[in-house]
Amino acid sequence: MLALEAEGELHDILQVCDDPLSSNMTHANRRFSFAGKNHSDESKAKMSKSHTGKTRSEEVKCKISKSHQGKILSDATKLRMSEAKMGKKRKQFSYETRLKMAKAQRERKRNPHSEETKLKMSNAKKGKKMSDETKLKLSNSKKGTKHSEESKCKMSKSHQGKIVSDATKLRMSEAKIGGKRKQFSYETRLKMSKAQMGRKRNPHSEETKLKMSKAQKGKKMSDETKLKLSISKTGKKHSEETKIKISKSRTGMKYKTKKITTQ
Repeated sequence: MLALEAEGELHDILQVCDDPLSSNMTHANRRFSFAGKNHSDESKAKMSKSHTGKTRSEEVKCKISKSHQGKILSDATKLRMSEAKMGKKRKQFSYETRLKMAKAQRERKRNPHSEETKLKMSNAKKGKKMSDETKLKLSNSKKGTKHSEESKCKMSKSHQGKIVSDATKLRMSEAKIGGKRKQFSYETRLKMSKAQMGRKRNPHSEETKLKMSKAQKGKKMSDETKLKLSISKTGKKHSEETKIKISKSRTGMKYKTKKITTQ
């Protein structure tokens, strides 16, 4: 131990750590470091082969996780990690493993993203388009999953007050053109109807009413649609309050009349 301390003092005096000509650039009182050195491809292959098939214990995984907590990666490191993964096939995890990963993520407490981080994430996604294969995989992975009431409430609150731009509205409209509308079950439609009942809405502004009017002009319903609307309204009766509102809204309206001519 005394010899190690004496060697450490000598290293401090000679500053061997900073001397490029020194054969031993590691301080004697510290652990030997591999900093600045690179493993050969042969060594990497041997190390990889020796670790293949080994499974870490839960205790070791926990220690590794704690050692990485709080670490902030530089942009250069993130770029190298990204480039290293490019072109590589992603490992296919088993269904059991994916369930464990999902459970671990749900129980993990995260701090909310800062506005700067949100902007970076948004810019990183811009211009990227998913392939049809990826879209199909995402669709299949979501089938059968149901949001909890708590999640629905959070999603609803997050969308409140958002104003969709005209460009976004146009893209949404174009995406739906030609597509078949999802047919909801009778039970689902009843739930949707019940959810809308009693919901307080702000009255539409005159500008909004004008936009809605222009959007509907020139559109013609097919005979099939008219029949469906007729069937859906059959047997329904307006309340007295609703009748009064309809009457007031039509008061003063001028209707176009056709002149009847007799020959």
